[in-house]
Amino acid sequence: LLASPFERLPPVGGRCRVSDKKGNKVALRSNDGEGKDADERKKRSMNEPEKIDPRELSPLALAFVGDSVLELLVRQRLVEHHRLSAGKLNAEKVKYVSARAQFREEQLLEPLFTEDELAVFKRGRNASKASVAKHASPEEYRASTGFECLLGWLYLNGQLSRVHELFETLWQSFDPNEK
Repeated sequence: LLASPFERLPPVGGRCRVSDKKGNKVALRSNDGEGKDADERKKRSMNEPEKIDPRELSPLALAFVGDSVLELLVRQRLVEHHRLSAGKLNAEKVKYVSARAQFREEQLLEPLFTEDELAVFKRGRNASKASVAKHASPEEYRASTGFECLLGWLYLNGQLSRVHELFETLWQSFDPNEK
């Protein structure tokens, strides 16, 4: 028995028919779980995606971007100021972009966050993720996700000067060798 008054009939060409108990066709929908306009969205190529407002993105999508933002800024700073091999550059970079380091960076910067930035950070911190980093506690991992979420949100909203302001403060105040 189904919980709703509608029964699901066998799929028809990637879609499913939804009928009431008397067998009357009620709707024809996508059966891939992607919602009402999934077929239309699939017609667009990845090169022609719709423009999505950053406020509508999930915290984890924002963190996905924010992770890259922080990593690129750290890589750029290291390359511009140090003559190291790629392996040594990577070892230095990890001191800034690991979950544990991002947790400490966020704690350092949090007093500087605006009300909106703090709300975005908390939204990212509270987003559920299935996995936790090997070398970080759940608290550190959640906070690092929140920090990445904030950086992604700032970047996607075109607030690059704010991203650079926070990064400059981080770079001047953060000691990556402190435990």
